[in-house]
Amino acid sequence: MGRDEASIRIIFFDGVCVMCNRFADFIIRHDKNRVFKIATLQGVKAQKFLSTHDVKDMSSLILFTDKEKYYATDAFVEICTHLSFPFSLGQYIKFLPKPWRDLLYYKLAKKRYQLFGKLKHCRIPSPDEKDRFLD
Repeated sequence: MGRDEASIRIIFFDGVCVMCNRFADFIIRHDKNRVFKIATLQGVKAQKFLSTHDVKDMSSLILFTDKEKYYATDAFVEICTHLSFPFSLGQYIKFLPKPWRDLLYYKLAKKRYQLFGKLKHCRIPSPDEKDRFLD
């Protein structure tokens, strides 16, 4: 099965993080081929799914495909490969050394609530988005 033929591509994100929600909105807008499903890490379905698929690190962006699990900047790179141009160019951060990009990612992640805010509840998908969300 080729990269574009994957049947499962689920993005798990922090549903109470304002920055993470904006990223989810961005993905919905620029995923022209509708290859991704999206789920909040706090959702019941997400918790059940991830616990049955041996996901141990639930502190970052996670992309789960039928072949592999991607975390943090690796997830970001893989997501960008499926977005419309020019956002697909984000995949080229993979050429930066992984320790550098992950260091920046985790520094931002650690301060994300202070910098961007925190919601009281996870987002509820609009009727137009409902089919894009796992839970």
